[in-house]
Amino acid sequence: MEGEKLVFVRAPRLAKQGMAEGMASSYTPPPDMSAQHPMIGALKGLLWIDPTLDLTEPALDLEEWERILNEKHGKHERGS
Repeated sequence: MEGEKLVFVRAPRLAKQGMAEGMASSYTPPPDMSAQHPMIGALKGLLWIDPTLDLTEPALDLEEWERILNEKHGKHERGS
């Protein structure tokens, strides 16, 4: 292209609207997805967690685990 002049010309159709504007005007969500399902929130307030409960604490401590495993498998089977 040496020695030639390159000119960019905007197309009239694209000058009216960009890609985002064109897509937004043509999309309509389905009518059944616009409203929430009636069961959402139906059980709200029926279950609560005591604020003093530490949810990060293990359910059983090491002594309880050892007692349960010894009762179920016996100490000689576990190798300790």
